[in-house]
Amino acid sequence: MDFFDRQYLARKNTRKFVLLFCLVIFAISILNHILMSSLFGVIGYFSENSGLYEKENQGVFGFILDYFFNWKFTLFSISGTLALIFLLALYKHFQMRGGGAGIAELLGGRKINMATNVPHERKLMNIVEEMSIASSVPIPDVYLFDRQRGINAFAAGYTVDDCVIGVTEGCVRLLNRDELQGVMAHEFSHILNQDMRLNLRLVIFVHGLLSVAMFGQAINETADAVDDTAGDEGSPAIFIVIIGTFIYCLGSLGAYLSALVKCAVSREREYLADASAVQFTRNADGFASALKKIGAWKSGSRVTGARAWELSHMFFGSGLPGEAGSRSDTHPPLHKRIKLIDPHFDGDLSGIKFPDYPMYESEKEPPLKGGSVLWVEDNDLAVSGIKESLSGFDSLELVVSGKRQQIEALLASKRFDYVIVNVDVADWVSGEFLKHLSISSETNLFIMASNASMSNALDALQNEERDIVEKPIARDNLPVQLYSLADQFDFHFIGWYGIYLCRKRGQQAVASAVAQDPVSSTLGQAGIPGVVGLAAVAEEKQKQQTQLKVSEVVGSPKPEHVDFAVWIVRSLPQSIWLAIHEPHDACALVFSLLLEPKGNSARDAQRQVIEDHFGEHMAKAAVRFHDEFMHVDSRAKLPVVDLAIGSLRQLSEFQFVSFKHVIEELIHADQAMDLFEYSLSKLVVRHLEPHFGNKPVTVVHIYSLKNMGRECSVLISALANVAGADEASVALAFAAGKALLVEKVPVDYINASSSSLSELDQVLAKFNTLEPVLKKLVINACAATVSADGHLQRQEAELLRAISDGFGCPIPPLAIALDTAA
Repeated sequence: MDFFDRQYLARKNTRKFVLLFCLVIFAISILNHILMSSLFGVIGYFSENSGLYEKENQGVFGFILDYFFNWKFTLFSISGTLALIFLLALYKHFQMRGGGAGIAELLGGRKINMATNVPHERKLMNIVEEMSIASSVPIPDVYLFDRQRGINAFAAGYTVDDCVIGVTEGCVRLLNRDELQGVMAHEFSHILNQDMRLNLRLVIFVHGLLSVAMFGQAINETADAVDDTAGDEGSPAIFIVIIGTFIYCLGSLGAYLSALVKCAVSREREYLADASAVQFTRNADGFASALKKIGAWKSGSRVTGARAWELSHMFFGSGLPGEAGSRSDTHPPLHKRIKLIDPHFDGDLSGIKFPDYPMYESEKEPPLKGGSVLWVEDNDLAVSGIKESLSGFDSLELVVSGKRQQIEALLASKRFDYVIVNVDVADWVSGEFLKHLSISSETNLFIMASNASMSNALDALQNEERDIVEKPIARDNLPVQLYSLADQFDFHFIGWYGIYLCRKRGQQAVASAVAQDPVSSTLGQAGIPGVVGLAAVAEEKQKQQTQLKVSEVVGSPKPEHVDFAVWIVRSLPQSIWLAIHEPHDACALVFSLLLEPKGNSARDAQRQVIEDHFGEHMAKAAVRFHDEFMHVDSRAKLPVVDLAIGSLRQLSEFQFVSFKHVIEELIHADQAMDLFEYSLSKLVVRHLEPHFGNKPVTVVHIYSLKNMGRECSVLISALANVAGADEASVALAFAAGKALLVEKVPVDYINASSSSLSELDQVLAKFNTLEPVLKKLVINACAATVSADGHLQRQEAELLRAISDGFGCPIPPLAIALDTAA
């Protein structure tokens, strides 16, 4: 099932739920009319001065029938019930108009700073960043639910631009990196499959039906205030209480029936998200282990709070106690979910182990007390900082040295608990020094990738919550100084950028990582083959080619995309990685990608534009980042922008207006817009405008391409003009795209001078309203156009991604060989 089929299924489920909801409302309205007729009939019967009826000897039943068949009363009763339901549903809608952030804050979540250095928070943010790049979804805000010990998470929002991910503290602290990655892949699947919007609608619909029960409860609470007009005949208040109770039960029945539909839809989507998460990460064991920990943990997936029941269908695991597989459960039984992923699971959870959970109120023993540390460092300033930072630990034996002979003698005569080595200092004879060190298997060996990692290494030593990535880092992804140790040690990231933990080979059972460099250089006529994931360990001539239509990867990231995302993040210079997480520097990053090269006459004008709107410091930062990007793989540029969007959302509305204006000025400074500039500007502005402009969600309303000949012609012609270097190649590219559309709509070639990028913007906005099946057809036509010559240049891939993003169909990174870029 591809992205478009899942979109269709999500909308089909929504329509089905709306139909069932309307049927339930209609039934509740009729039953409520019967009860209202009974209520007023009883009151009329006992009211001696009602004057409503002149019939003699008419009993209670006659009064009830008179009200029931009175068309005015019927209209009032049924319309009043419908109005009450829809008004309260509308109230709930406005209560949730803040999207995902409003839901997270309603549940009591705390937004995590994107630049956080708290170990377990940093681990979570690293995973979310990698998933964001792999799926081409702008990084969502992440909320942490402190003191929630259950293992749970959720994704909430109406679109990818307002979605958030919420994670309980228990989930972050109790799951290792592979397990947490599986949970995050599950939540990103909900985002890509548009389950978030459906989940919010379910909340709104059910709340509307609860209003009937609330009305019945209000009748009971006011029954005592009714005057006793029954005299010797009896008290009408008793009947009012009875009727109020019936209305309450009726409303509860309606809410229960709608909740059953909600739960059925939720269970179906959970199975799909589980399957997608395993496909996404290629780590079924990690995902199954996360589910097993829920079953073994004393708090399970329990979420405490008044809103837990209302929003339980949105969680990764059931947030409610006691769900055991009934129709009213929001999630499938836990053992069934595990069994589908791990067929050999026998239900035994006794072997599951958990890390120590922090006790907030108790004093803890400092982790370094009584320990021994050897730090390889020869910079006097760094040595002073190390000694000062570790001076507060009692009975800590600290030796800081940069002398090779002294270090070798110390390690030969004594076992240290921790050895920290800065590769910039210890790179004597290309790392041979490290290779021949005598280090005990019980010693924790930390390798700092650069001087900038010293503060992180200090944090790793002092904080017992440091989290170790269990999967070893591939040799080709290590600093070159560590190559000589690759046969002797497994290298693991320790939860911070630039810190490695080295363990002796065979010291523990760890799944070996396949070194992957997602590179592909050729394309077939049917689509984009070899998109990502070819093994870097093989020679270029041995790399296998795969045939894959681009529609098959839209919204369906694969493990290779995750590997590529991890590689991108870890290859970024520290300065760029830090800038991504700060709004001011994030602006400078985007501006830097639009600057012309040195020597270009437009560069000075661009720098002046930045300085006029954001000051000299911003202009200097943009120039500095531009120079740093010269040494970064160009495939990382758009992923960096995806990550920076999270920080750019923190701009004020005025700053965003200036930011958008500067982007436009930078693009037009050279009187021309190239493909990368167009792709970058569309991605940034499209994903930020909804946040600042509060634009309404686009409603699907185009079900045929019959009247979209001009739009299809503009799109395919624009891509053909880009893909072709001469008239013959342009004609070939146009014919390839036209062939897939000609049965649905006539497509005519439009030369570059007869159209514009502004018209292309309008075309993309209109294509965003297509039905999923038609989007799939058009995107495949676009892919066929740019790949008609058998090669995909990087600019073409970026433009294809920008166009697909404009359709609301995120394409995972199309990693292509550097030597194919124009």
